[in-house]
Amino acid sequence: MDAMPEDCLSDRGLRQRDSAVFCVFIAAIDSNYIHTFISFDTGRDHAIKGFRNLPTVIVDFNPKKWASIKPEVRAFTHANWARFEEEQPPWFNPGFIAKVSDEMIPIEALARLNRAAGGKRKRSSVGLSARGALTPSTASLRGRRSARDKVAPAPE
Repeated sequence: MDAMPEDCLSDRGLRQRDSAVFCVFIAAIDSNYIHTFISFDTGRDHAIKGFRNLPTVIVDFNPKKWASIKPEVRAFTHANWARFEEEQPPWFNPGFIAKVSDEMIPIEALARLNRAAGGKRKRSSVGLSARGALTPSTASLRGRRSARDKVAPAPE
């Protein structure tokens, strides 16, 4: 068996081979599905299209990605919240509700949630902890100080 030429193992050779395989793959798949492999949409475009196709998916996206359509999202949630509470679709659960910001919930529903929580409703803190806002170690790295960051003097 002949050894592979040196050029095939180089970065250039691998790129050429990978490009050729991808082109063959794209040519071989059903043209109705090409859009699932290649898209020039940004994350923001994807979030907006997702909301307009299936409005409930917007909560799964970063709010910065749908900020440009925030009034549209607010109008949708306010108009449909009572229906969601009545029908209880599988996705409308406490985890989902915790991810929804207060301004996206109708005033009456927000008041009920606050009463049920015995004060202000508890929101999901996943977003805050993921950004490091709730951990003292990262707070000190960002120039913020908390009471836990102080070091007690050594006993004499």
